Amino acid sequence: MFTGIIQEIGTIARANKQGEGVAIRVEAPLLSPKLNIGDSISINGACQTAVTVGKNWFEVCAMAETVKRTNFKNITAGTKANLELPLSLNDLLGGHLAAGHVDDVGIIKHFEPSGSDNILRISFKPEYRKYLIEKGSAAIDGISLTVFDIKENMFSISYIPETLTRTNLQYRRVGDEVNLEFDLIGKYIENFVSGGKGGVTMEFLSQHGFTR
Repeated sequence: MFTGIIQEIGTIARANKQGEGVAIRVEAPLLSPKLNIGDSISINGACQTAVTVGKNWFEVCAMAETVKRTNFKNITAGTKANLELPLSLNDLLGGHLAAGHVDDVGIIKHFEPSGSDNILRISFKPEYRKYLIEKGSAAIDGISLTVFDIKENMFSISYIPETLTRTNLQYRRVGDEVNLEFDLIGKYIENFVSGGKGGVTMEFLSQHGFTR
């Protein structure tokens, strides 16, 4: 699990295709010394496993499904990436609970990093609208941000200058793709109430004393 509080901006040293996947080396002098082979790390919000670790770098192998659902398909040497190690049980939960399982990519429609409105507007597929609530959270390239002004296929976030300084948001521009992970708790609730096995149905409610 992750919190969406970015710990380091890594630099992609290389990204080599391996079939439908991609092998990625990330330069990360701050976090690499804390990694062992087999450890998890969030790269732009996607949970990956370190397969090789050096003094100032580590490597992961992103599978085809990850490449399909994320902006890893566009990753190249020199790309700046948000990095976060997993949450431990004695850490502060500064952002929100994120699994590192990216749902899809969104597209930046409005963003002026040097402007005065401090608003980022992102388009997304309408099928994910149900997971967004006003003042709720979403992970954007792994960054925990608060959502507002939600439309059918677009939402806004307001950021502080510190967020630009500490994340790769400072390098983003209109038209860029960003990884989106929507609310984890909302997905579990949806699955529970959708009427599947063990779900909340009208029959279930009636059996437990609830009436219309």
